[in-house]
Amino acid sequence: MEKERERIERMLREGKITKEQSEKLLKALEESAVAEKEKEEFKMEQETIKRSRGVTVFGVIAIIFGSLGTLGSCFGWIIFIERGPLLMQALEQYGLSLDQMTTFLIHIIVGTIVSILFLVSGIGILKLREWARRLIPWTAVAFIAARVIQTATGLFGANKYIALFKIISALIFWGLIIWFFNRTSIKAQFQKL
Repeated sequence: MEKERERIERMLREGKITKEQSEKLLKALEESAVAEKEKEEFKMEQETIKRSRGVTVFGVIAIIFGSLGTLGSCFGWIIFIERGPLLMQALEQYGLSLDQMTTFLIHIIVGTIVSILFLVSGIGILKLREWARRLIPWTAVAFIAARVIQTATGLFGANKYIALFKIISALIFWGLIIWFFNRTSIKAQFQKL
């Protein structure tokens, strides 16, 4: 900035610019320096906003569980598509109903959607994206609803205690996620940078 100031003053002395032009140039130079300083301060402020340990942990958990769920859903689709006729024979052989096959298909569809949403949310959370912070509670609601529906349709079998444990554990885990990502200090980390 000092070099630019000297250059403007030299041009004024040499008569290459008028006093009025030099004043305008010096004013523009000052404004530019102030803007540059503010930009630098803002950049430093952004760098100080770090991802908290909790956000990192939940982001990694979301990626791991989302990946495993997506992988499991892929295996479910493979079984359903490749072994569909065999599954129908097994249904008849063991006296299972077509409703249970439909329930299995619905479970695969919902599981695929929720797992992909969880995986995508995890990636966005690690990048501190606001859309990911907003998406993960909706993923939680979808998972809890799916868990309740699966239990109501008997997908987990006849053992009511296991089904009840799965619902309660889902409510605790996903409830914790909803609570965590709606805290003010966590929301602040996801402000647009």
